[in-house]
Amino acid sequence: DLIVMHHLLEHVLDPVATLTRAFALLRPGGWLLGQLPNFDSTERRLTGRWWNGFHTPRHMQCYTPATLVDVQGSYTYKMRPFDPNEKGEVRENYRLLGAVLETANGPYFIRVTGPAKTIEAHKKGFDEWLKGMK
Repeated sequence: DLIVMHHLLEHVLDPVATLTRAFALLRPGGWLLGQLPNFDSTERRLTGRWWNGFHTPRHMQCYTPATLVDVQGSYTYKMRPFDPNEKGEVRENYRLLGAVLETANGPYFIRVTGPAKTIEAHKKGFDEWLKGMK
């Protein structure tokens, strides 16, 4: 599976809901590819309020290379192989914790998904690991 969100998330009012839905649609091992304007870019610092990434009112969000994603709620689980039209099993109290990281090899979205209590127990370690990536 592949979902492409080329310059999409900066245009939506609820990027968390959009990402949650995208991950629910992906099969295990699927890819979500995207590109976003970088608020921390040299171009933005040089052009200031005239930076083309602002695009007011069309751009609703601004992102940086280490934008954090923390989604809590229900998670739709599907076994492989599965019918893409199958509703799947809804698991309550799940959490997705992730980050969009800009690296020399391009941007990466790193995520950890699981029961909310398990993710909470590992959040501090995830945050510390993320700080080491900058």
